[in-house]
Amino acid sequence: ELGVEIGNGIECIDYKNEHECISYISDIHLMHKIQHLKPKSDNDVRLMIRSMANQIVDEMDGTLLIGGDVSSDFAIFEMFVRELKLVMDLRDRYFRVIFVLGNHELWEFSGEPLDDIVKKYEILLNECGMYLLHNCILYKDSQNSINRINTEQILQMDTKALYKTLVTAKAIYFGGIGFSGYNKTFNAQNGIYRNTINRDTEIAETQLFEKLYGKIVSALPDKRVIIFTHMPIDCWHKEVEYHKDYV
Repeated sequence: ELGVEIGNGIECIDYKNEHECISYISDIHLMHKIQHLKPKSDNDVRLMIRSMANQIVDEMDGTLLIGGDVSSDFAIFEMFVRELKLVMDLRDRYFRVIFVLGNHELWEFSGEPLDDIVKKYEILLNECGMYLLHNCILYKDSQNSINRINTEQILQMDTKALYKTLVTAKAIYFGGIGFSGYNKTFNAQNGIYRNTINRDTEIAETQLFEKLYGKIVSALPDKRVIIFTHMPIDCWHKEVEYHKDYV
C-alpha cells in the first residue's frame, strides 16, 4: 500500500563459528513517497513513516544497516529515526541500527561544511541510541559493546596497531557515503549533492575514503570486514578490487 521499493536483505556472517545476522536497507527516499501519496497533514506523514518503520522491524534480523538516501529533508529524516526508535520501544525489540548517509542527505545544507552536516546527523542518531558510520570503523568487542575508530585514528595508527585493536572483534564495519570521485557521469557536476558539494570536494572526499579503505585492507587482510557505502565501489575505488573475504 505504501509503494515501498527499497533494496534490502539479510546476511548471516560467520565469525569463528559465531553468527552475526545483519539486515540492510537503502534508498528509502521518503520525500518521493510523501509526494506520491499526497498526505493532508503532518500526522498523515507520521503515520506513513510509522507504518514503514513497522515493516522494517517486521523484516529485519540482527544488526540493521541503513544505507543512505532516507530523505533530502532533515526534519523528515529525524521523524523517521524517532519513529523507528518508537516502534522498537513499543514492540520491545532492541537491536543496533547503523546509518550511512547518502547524497540526498546533503541537499538541504548548501554552503555548510561537510563536517558540520555530518555532525548534525551524528548528534541525532546518538540521541536515539543509533550509530553513524562515516569514514570510520565501528566494531563489536568481546563484551558486545560497540566501539569507534575515527578517521584521524585510522590514519594515525600503523597497520599492526589497527590489527591488534580489532583482532578479537566480533564484528567490524567500515563505511560512509564513499562519494563519486571516479564516476565521470554521475557526480557533483550533475548536481547529485545539489549545491552542497562541488567536484573538487567530491574528489578529495573520495580519495580520503579510498585511502582509509586501503589502510583497512592492509591491516586486516584475513578479517571478515563489512564494507557499507552509499556509492558503489567503482565510484570511490580506482582499481575496483573486491576483497575476497570482505562483505
